[in-house]
Amino acid sequence: MNAITLPYPPSTNRLTRFGNGRAYLSPKARAWKQASAQIARMAGVEVSAMPMHVSIILQPKQNKDGSASKTRPDIDNILKAALDGLNGVAWIDDKQILKVTAQIGFPVPDGGLSVSWIEV
Repeated sequence: MNAITLPYPPSTNRLTRFGNGRAYLSPKARAWKQASAQIARMAGVEVSAMPMHVSIILQPKQNKDGSASKTRPDIDNILKAALDGLNGVAWIDDKQILKVTAQIGFPVPDGGLSVSWIEV
């Protein structure tokens, strides 16, 4: 099983921008994807062509009092960012993913995203 912790992802609403008749990754999404790829590579993650089962835990941003911020993306928005963000890094394409589980975890200071996967 592989597991990594990534920075807090941008919401799906902030992933794509449109201009000149085409869609492109927003600067925020591009920066998050590059940072995620670098973290994965530093953790020794290699691209696999095998089918996958993926588990994702969104760790909300923590307020000063230790509680979870009420401002967080919907969990379904996180799935798109996480799965697309690891295309070409952990798997060739997210079409390889046969099963996804997702949950909201405990808050951490800057928020985060724990992603684990296993080849099946």
